[in-house]
Amino acid sequence: MRPAHIALGVVLILLIVALTRTLNAPDHGDRSSSSSSKAASLSSSSSSSSSSSSRPGASQHLLPTQHGWCPNPGSPFPAVNPFPSNFWYVKTYKTGSTTLSSVFNSICQHYGVVWLKWDGVKLVFQLNDKGPKPTQFQQGMQAAIDKVANSSDFKYTAITSHIPYSEQAAELFSRPLMRFTSVRHPVARVHSHFIQTLCFWTAVRQGWKPFAPLNTSGPAGPSACDSGDDSTYMQLATANDTVEHRYDFARKHFQQNLMYWYMRGDVRGVEAAADQYDFIFVSERMNEALVIFMLQYGLTYEDIAYLPSKVRTGKYKTAKDMPQHLNDYILSVNQHDMQLWTLANTRLDEKKAELIDACGADIVSAALEAFEQLLDEIRAECSDYQRWYEEHGFDGPYTYSGSPGIGDESGLGFRCVRHVTRRFIAGARSVGGSTAGALPGKGIV
Repeated sequence: MRPAHIALGVVLILLIVALTRTLNAPDHGDRSSSSSSKAASLSSSSSSSSSSSSRPGASQHLLPTQHGWCPNPGSPFPAVNPFPSNFWYVKTYKTGSTTLSSVFNSICQHYGVVWLKWDGVKLVFQLNDKGPKPTQFQQGMQAAIDKVANSSDFKYTAITSHIPYSEQAAELFSRPLMRFTSVRHPVARVHSHFIQTLCFWTAVRQGWKPFAPLNTSGPAGPSACDSGDDSTYMQLATANDTVEHRYDFARKHFQQNLMYWYMRGDVRGVEAAADQYDFIFVSERMNEALVIFMLQYGLTYEDIAYLPSKVRTGKYKTAKDMPQHLNDYILSVNQHDMQLWTLANTRLDEKKAELIDACGADIVSAALEAFEQLLDEIRAECSDYQRWYEEHGFDGPYTYSGSPGIGDESGLGFRCVRHVTRRFIAGARSVGGSTAGALPGKGIV
């Protein structure tokens, strides 16, 4: 069978899965976290298909060999899908985390899960703004969760923000709680974080307002370095980019083993920290990891499609442009992060191998090929998402935050992304013919 036919077959089979899931799932609809209905406490008991696994803290992995699902016509339907469920995406800095928070917020929208938005995140840190104080941190988490519980009728809750993992905070959620995080090679991550920090403060000094709506006068959100006249801020920032400045940044305690510190919670040791997580994404293998995640958890392309929010290729000097002694120093003070990155790659390889054993290499590779094609179409049509919104009669919201143009970049242009994805699926459906009418979405959504 030719690869193009296999890719088409994968899309068609996922359509059947989506239809079956839609017909059998609870009526959550495409709901966002802006609901204002009163609700019971979020810590009420809830059911889920996940349970404790052999790895402490992690939910039961939904492997095809365990649940009999893989994208193959001979496999039983519907696919096992753990959502809606409580989950925590531990968003580490500069690891593709904005892309992943977009994906997870998309999952929240599709399955009826409320996530802590910026006002809730601020509550977490208002009591903890002078350093890590576990008691105050937990008080902030409790205040944020109570705020959501009192203003939402959602049964399930998620965290998708830059909040370091804490087992005490996790205990505030009803069980089970799935945990996800992401990693990147530490040398590349530190250099990227340096540019992000330098550009952010350069833009602020120039009058940029990170949390102002796009329609306000003057430079405003959602990102100083990735939208609007981003070249001005990036050029000003890179003018102050020196090896000495990068050394100073790398010497900061916060920049040493940041990923490990963010995700380890109460445990010690790289393997013990990683064992707490159901899935660890690798930034350098983002699309591959997303497809593996989709197949493992019975999701569809509509759940994982995204528009990149930080496209900076060629805009600043990366690790390969820096002297070896600087890169060696960064690596020397990030040994835990390096071990974590290596382990995450190994575990991602293991997940991929399990899928290939269950479904066949052609199916897995074709799923990735189709996803890459979809992302090309999204980039072509949605990169200028503000123009797309205007042309199709939308005022906003531009992001999943629910406020037009707010600085939260998660889900940039999500209406356009959703439209292109549904059109992509509908095109595959019309070519295949066997699933006509399986999904809505022929018009603008």
